[in-house]
Amino acid sequence: EGHFTHEVVDAAGQKVEELKSVRREVELPPGIYSVKFGNGSWTGLEVKAGETTEIKPGYLEVNPSGGEFAYVLEPETGEVVEEILWSKPRVTLIPGRFDVKLGNLLWPGGVELKAAETMTIKPGVLKVQSDLGVFTFLLRTLDGQVAADGDVPGSTRIALPPGKYMLEIDPDKWIKQLGDEQRKMEVELSEGQEFEL
Repeated sequence: EGHFTHEVVDAAGQKVEELKSVRREVELPPGIYSVKFGNGSWTGLEVKAGETTEIKPGYLEVNPSGGEFAYVLEPETGEVVEEILWSKPRVTLIPGRFDVKLGNLLWPGGVELKAAETMTIKPGVLKVQSDLGVFTFLLRTLDGQVAADGDVPGSTRIALPPGKYMLEIDPDKWIKQLGDEQRKMEVELSEGQEFEL
């Protein structure tokens, strides 16, 4: 599930093999090994002669995705352990609890990855297209928290948790062709919905 490369490390800390999405089994001499994932090392894996040792990671997928990274965070420290993008919509992790950051917002309640299972979160995606060249946008939750902002050439895809947002295009009013009623609009995104402006 997903595209991955994970180093297999022996007890001395030396890389001895790689597990890949196209090569999920490796032959190793008996011993104790670790496998490196974005969120740490799966340690203490004992390989015995003539036996198969199996590990069962969890998989996290973001679908649909936006044009920016979705960050997978360790919930206690906020440290980024993986990045998900449209070109890499699924990551492989040691099972556990994670936060997922879309834009400036966390996915409500975080996610729990279980061994050998795929957890798919389905953000709403706002696609903004403009024929005005580079445009500036500001997207806020209705309580005023900045969900996403930026300067984009022509179009952008913004993935966010489901909810109501206020989209403001060209908040500094550089584009004279836009009237105030065209600059701001309320947008409601449902889980998995793609909304185009």
